[in-house]
Amino acid sequence: MKEPADARQIARAIREHDDFLLLGHVNPDGDVVGSLLALGSAMRELGKTARLIPGGQIPLSVSFLPGAEELIDPQPPPSGIVVVALDCTDPGRLPDGCRDLQSAALVLNVDHHACNKLYGDLNYVDPTAVAVGELVFYILQELGVPVDPARAACLYAAMATDSGMFRYEGTSPRTHRIVAELLELGVNPREMAERLMQTRSFEEAVLLGRALASLRRSDDGRVAWMVLRREDLTLDGRLHKCPEGCVDYARDIVGVEAAACLREREDGVRVSLRSRGTADVNSIAAGFGGGGHARAAGCTLHQPLEQAEQTVVRALREAVR
Repeated sequence: MKEPADARQIARAIREHDDFLLLGHVNPDGDVVGSLLALGSAMRELGKTARLIPGGQIPLSVSFLPGAEELIDPQPPPSGIVVVALDCTDPGRLPDGCRDLQSAALVLNVDHHACNKLYGDLNYVDPTAVAVGELVFYILQELGVPVDPARAACLYAAMATDSGMFRYEGTSPRTHRIVAELLELGVNPREMAERLMQTRSFEEAVLLGRALASLRRSDDGRVAWMVLRREDLTLDGRLHKCPEGCVDYARDIVGVEAAACLREREDGVRVSLRSRGTADVNSIAAGFGGGGHARAAGCTLHQPLEQAEQTVVRALREAVR
């Protein structure tokens, strides 16, 4: 394994095989959902069989994307199938039941995280890309499959969500050149912004209020964080996910240089980390077995919530010092 690849090599591998399992990471976001849908649609146009499995319930904000209803629950990969892992740094981030890749005929690893473990037979990993959606665009070009309006919407959603509507580092001239092509295919940026960034369920709004009520900051005002216990994430007797972008409210406070949102779950304390640039939160997350980008990363701590809070806040304080 660990052979580096580019879009042309990934496209060649796709043309040479017929049966595919496309996997996204646990806690799927707009990038992985849009990328799954766009690449899966292109494969089917070529006559391939493609099953699409995100790593959990997809966000409401991207549930409108064409083909979203075709996303299925995790199932063990059948032997001899080609697995395409999208936006996933290591197999441990793949959906439950899909992490053992030994029986796959081929593993294609397509990602834009610098901390990727290069676990595929072919590894198309480009940390300069703002989103995996960028890389999927190039794969479609190499496949000779046109980007129709449906695929354009999926790719735009992938790139817009992972770039913070084209605000974050990594947004480049090539990003905007791709976006220009997608707009020419009929993508409406106003409608997409409203759906992607201004749509949430009642439950998500309640949980956001609870997160904001827990907001704290360090004495010097450079670190802010939120803490959500299991009971805070429970509504009507059901456990809910924390709203996407919740941690951004802490990062956006004047004077704050690094922020965190901690959520107590059955499998540990999930932590989202953000930085304005002083702190490299990817390094912090990697130290706890997670990863991401310099300004946005995440990890899971297997500690009691109070201890996890102390651990994370201590690490952030040291990072901004």
